Amino acid sequence: MTIGKALVLLCRLTIIVLIGIVSLTGARAPLQELVVRCSIEELRQLQTRHGAAIIDALPASAGYLIALPSRINPAEIKSANNAILTSENFELGIDEPSPRSGAARSLQWDMVPFHTSNAPGFYVNQPSAANIEVLHAHRLSTGKRSVVALIDTGIDDTHPVLKNIIVRGKNYVTRGAASEWNDPRLDQRYSAVFELLQSQSTIFDLDSQTPVFPVVQGNINVLFSRSVFASFRAMPLPAAFGHGTMTAGIVHLVAPDAELMPMKAFDADGKASLWNLIRAVRDSVDMGAHVINMSFSAPAEKETALLFKTLAVDYAKAFNVVLVAGAGNQNQDIEVLPAAIEPVNAIAAVDSHDVKASFSNYGNYISLSAPGTDVITTYPGTFAMASGTSFSAPFVSGVYALLKEAGSDGKLGRAQIERGSDPIRELNDPSLKNKLGKGRINAFKALSIAVLRPLDEKR
Repeated sequence: MTIGKALVLLCRLTIIVLIGIVSLTGARAPLQELVVRCSIEELRQLQTRHGAAIIDALPASAGYLIALPSRINPAEIKSANNAILTSENFELGIDEPSPRSGAARSLQWDMVPFHTSNAPGFYVNQPSAANIEVLHAHRLSTGKRSVVALIDTGIDDTHPVLKNIIVRGKNYVTRGAASEWNDPRLDQRYSAVFELLQSQSTIFDLDSQTPVFPVVQGNINVLFSRSVFASFRAMPLPAAFGHGTMTAGIVHLVAPDAELMPMKAFDADGKASLWNLIRAVRDSVDMGAHVINMSFSAPAEKETALLFKTLAVDYAKAFNVVLVAGAGNQNQDIEVLPAAIEPVNAIAAVDSHDVKASFSNYGNYISLSAPGTDVITTYPGTFAMASGTSFSAPFVSGVYALLKEAGSDGKLGRAQIERGSDPIRELNDPSLKNKLGKGRINAFKALSIAVLRPLDEKR
């Protein structure tokens, strides 16, 4: 056992003993959780002065999750030692998808077979994929030997399109597999719906012209065959259920041979703690991910952003792992965490005409833009359509996976994506000038640069 692990175990035992003493004496001492970055000596001072106890620790780092009596103001810690970084271990939420456009409501679904992954044509041939020339890019790369981690709500590991390319991930919400279906927010009532979803074969029968039926789940348009339509409509699922499977489906659309690593930090209600998100980034690196997709955002408070940078982003950077994040859906010129942290790729959303999506955030920190409106993707047991920067980010993650197979990663891959991007129509709006990144990604052009005209890595 290492010294770090022994220290964590000792402090966990300490907090258990302290809680036991409180219960025996009948006293009430409510606790608060703080994420801190400090040295071992500073940690000991927190224990001595404030009664801090370690709940968890990051191996070989200065990052800790500690418990403190709630009466202690974290500002007291900063005033005593300005070198310590602190943040409440608050909950972050997944950005809610934006409403569908009028065009989406009248879209005719195409059931023509096309792709080798046994996915229907309306998924493979959708405008979002055509605009970034995905099928042309597949002539040069399909993402083999690349691993994309998705810090999200998990992935439906039974989905016919995804099940063969999912690798072992991690579940921070509950024990067991990092599946959409393994979630405490789902109870036994949903098992019947799950069974119906699994039995829904007509949507994957590419010789059938059986129509699919849209059901509005929040702002997501879920597609079902007739056998499941009524059952799902009668039992809506938690707000963020399916989000991880949707982001995974977009990565797969772009890089069909890339492996997908589910890092289930968010529950089906779309809630995750800051600490678990930090852990998920580091664990993704340790488990072999080449790209990490983060389709979530939160206000970029200075102290919290610095903690996330030093404990998570810098760790990924040290191992040359690419980080991609959505810019958020508030239609504001604001910085959000983690997208605004260098060197994270911050992704804004554009529509099918390469105009900024009405909901997308923007700003000088944006790296690139990607399709983000009326995107068709996988959903637990079926397919769905939604809009949001959550669905723009995995397009970029998928392109990075393609480049990985072609021998490009890190700064070189980013330069190739930037050089291969297409211009965005800013509609003469001065407020958007230089605030949508280097352009809208083009998978084929980026791959062409990587394969045919490699960049000098020193440029």
